[in-house]
Amino acid sequence: AREQLETTQQELEAAHERLDANAAAATPAVSAAPASETVGFVREADLPRGLAPYVEFHVLRATDNQQAFATLSTDEGAVLATTSNKVVQSNYELSYKLGAIYSPGGAHDFAFSYQSFDNNQGDAKLIPPFESPDGNVYTSLIASLAPPAFGQDAVSARANDEFRYTSYDFEAGENLAVGENLALRLFGGVRYTNFNEHFQAFYFGGDFDPVDGGRSNYDFGFWGVGPRVGAGGRYPLLWGFNLFGQAAVSILVGEKEAESGFTNPADDSDTAPTAFVHRDFGVQVFPAIDMRVGLGWDHTISDWGRAFVEGGYEFQNYFNTVEQLTWGPPGATGAFGQTSGDLGIDGLFFRGGFRFNGP
Repeated sequence: AREQLETTQQELEAAHERLDANAAAATPAVSAAPASETVGFVREADLPRGLAPYVEFHVLRATDNQQAFATLSTDEGAVLATTSNKVVQSNYELSYKLGAIYSPGGAHDFAFSYQSFDNNQGDAKLIPPFESPDGNVYTSLIASLAPPAFGQDAVSARANDEFRYTSYDFEAGENLAVGENLALRLFGGVRYTNFNEHFQAFYFGGDFDPVDGGRSNYDFGFWGVGPRVGAGGRYPLLWGFNLFGQAAVSILVGEKEAESGFTNPADDSDTAPTAFVHRDFGVQVFPAIDMRVGLGWDHTISDWGRAFVEGGYEFQNYFNTVEQLTWGPPGATGAFGQTSGDLGIDGLFFRGGFRFNGP
């Protein structure tokens, strides 16, 4: 009986072991680590802390609709004459921009930049015989920037244009990750900008002195400050390359002024007569846009951080900031009217810098 009891007890223990094994197999394993959180499609980026100074070189030109200086006509004085306005063509010239971006870590960053663009836009000459690719034969030159009261008949003409531009940007950015690859940056801040243009036209022969010539000039100046908001995106490619684009809108509160002058040594008076007018248009609101697209590359250099380079095309447009005063008909004194226009800046840029790790 005792042997039978021991056998029965062993069978019961074996049965309990089988039941425990089956129960363990039926119960799903539970990890000691907490369950991972669901990652959203659009989420805040986690930027490393550090400063990223950079320098940019630009090949830019500035254009507006006030760069005409003479008119060629197929028949002097004829009502049905065919005419052609001649303008100074802007040149692409070298300029620069300095800036830095600092991130305290996380999704936010802060940026500052200074841009300077100072150049002679271009020169133009009109010397007979006048070339006519369209088949017209131009026989007269009208000095369109000279007051009609002094005469506008010239034999030859030349003109040049000088332009100076300065801009400061202060901005704060919010960086987001969209999906698996796209990096998006939303930013807002303040822009201050000012620019000046000095345009001169010289006319020789006809109603003007054949040697010294008559000189017409107009100048305008603008400054403005106001909020600037925009967005930029960056998409990674192979081997550290990436595509990027950015666009921004500014609302500038500022002031513009313009003046026109004319001097003609061919006049019979003892001193060269001069016509001059200046106008201050007061404080106004001016919108502006800027955008850029291009290709970038960055690479870890050492424990200090990463080097980056990028290049592409950029465009800026300041609406209604250009002002030219036009002379009145014979007998009128001073300027008779005014024409407004936009200022456009476009060209290529190249940026290089280093993103330091910490502090």
